[in-house]
Amino acid sequence: MLFSGFSLTVASSLLASLVASLVFVPVLLRYLGNKRDLLSHRNFINFPALSDRYAAVLALVKKRPGVVIVAACAFLSVSMFFAKGLTFRETLPSDSHRFRIFMVLAPGTSKESTAKEAQKVEKILLALPWAAGVHTEAQSNQGRFTVSVKPRGWLDGSYNVETTTEQIKQVLKTVQGVQFHVVPVGRQGDESKISLNIQGPSPDRLDGVQDRVTRTLQKVPGVKDVIVQQGNPAPVVEFPVQHEAVGFLGIAAKDMAYHLRSHLTGPVAAKIIGREESSTSIRVRAMRTREEGMEAVQQGTVPTDRREMVPFMGLGQPAVRLARGELSRENRRPVMRMTLILDKSDPLEVSENIKTELDKHLAGSGCDYSFGDEIQNIVRTKKEMMGATVTGLVLIYLILIVATESLVLPLLIMTAVPLGAAGAVIALESFGIAVSLPVYVGMMILCGLIVNVNVVMTYTINQLVRRGASVEEAVAAGAQRRFRAIVMTVLTTFFATLPMLMDRGAGSSLWSPFALTIASGIISGAFFSLLITPVLYLGIDRLRRRFRHGAS
Repeated sequence: MLFSGFSLTVASSLLASLVASLVFVPVLLRYLGNKRDLLSHRNFINFPALSDRYAAVLALVKKRPGVVIVAACAFLSVSMFFAKGLTFRETLPSDSHRFRIFMVLAPGTSKESTAKEAQKVEKILLALPWAAGVHTEAQSNQGRFTVSVKPRGWLDGSYNVETTTEQIKQVLKTVQGVQFHVVPVGRQGDESKISLNIQGPSPDRLDGVQDRVTRTLQKVPGVKDVIVQQGNPAPVVEFPVQHEAVGFLGIAAKDMAYHLRSHLTGPVAAKIIGREESSTSIRVRAMRTREEGMEAVQQGTVPTDRREMVPFMGLGQPAVRLARGELSRENRRPVMRMTLILDKSDPLEVSENIKTELDKHLAGSGCDYSFGDEIQNIVRTKKEMMGATVTGLVLIYLILIVATESLVLPLLIMTAVPLGAAGAVIALESFGIAVSLPVYVGMMILCGLIVNVNVVMTYTINQLVRRGASVEEAVAAGAQRRFRAIVMTVLTTFFATLPMLMDRGAGSSLWSPFALTIASGIISGAFFSLLITPVLYLGIDRLRRRFRHGAS
């Protein structure tokens, strides 16, 4: 939905410009084209001198065409090397500068104690000079803080992600007995995360592999931190009963459970009778701590069938242990959810390393794993955009076949597309920009722009050949004649994207990768088009002649 309106705007603008160039421009030239005071002698760029230099370079290239082809192949090889360092992101970049801080207290901590600790941390965070506000969430033994940052400090360079993250960590070290995880988010701290689900046959089996899996994942390259997302372990009282003693005294199991519950939660004082024989018991008890509750059990009694009161402790020994506060299931199996905080590494590469380690450490444990939506969305977006780009190239090729009435010339025109894409890849990796949806959209538009540059030159050469010029003369004259138009196309495209490249306001993180892709790609594609297209045109003509001579 975000780019559907953008695509519609671009398509309608191109159609409108086509109508204007076919209808209004000839009319304007009819009345204004013969005026000599329209900056005809005030060129800001000395195109004749540049054109002469280009003609000299083209003459050298025609003598040694292999040099240009080798240079183009070397450029593609360099781009493939840079492509290995590209990172991919699931979502669009964010303009906001924020930090998310996860707080984890000791197991068994009450929600009230967590809230009090969260208030202390919130006060510390608000005291930071760059903090604009803090949003706090506290539940169970965990808390989460979202700290928004004052924008002026980021715009003028007073703050940066690395130093600010380290400052937060140093400040939070003063809080004793609490574990913190600091995650910067936003355009300049666009750290990604991976959701990981560990499924097992039982919650106990998951608890058994939790520590081992956590230590393993923390050693995976690219993983900065591992957060286990589970409810606060709650105390559970187990009361194993001596069945022989209970049977000898004639105590029914339901009577013992009733009295045990009464000592812990209070006796039933009243019942509210509802419809369809439903009822709600009202229990009354004083507020107790956990230790007082256990003391009540230790001092409690249960009546026998002889109306004798027997202490609970004579029938069994209670034990207290911490158990899961919540149980999550996925596909009918217990699941443990984990969040992996990554550095600027490629999430796809990190996920492959995670698979290797988990396959090794979970073998024979009866547990398996699955990734969350982040990795799936990255892979799906990558496939969809690649498919859309290939479809667009096929449509461009079919249109060029109709326009040129040839099957080979469209391939010649489209040779600059991979060279333009190579320039965009090198620029993205050099500036450390991750590949996301704006980059894919920029690549698709770039293909059309580069083809447009090559069409101008190829069409002029074909026209000269049809008028009787030799291929050698047509290549030299056509390339030099269209040099100015190609340079102007590249410059207008570059300067049109320059405001998006230089902007640092709202929306810049979305459009800056898009603009960089188009600007860098159109420059590299047009540069190689000016050199390699004439060479390939001559090569195709020579192959055609040899094929005709061989056939005759």
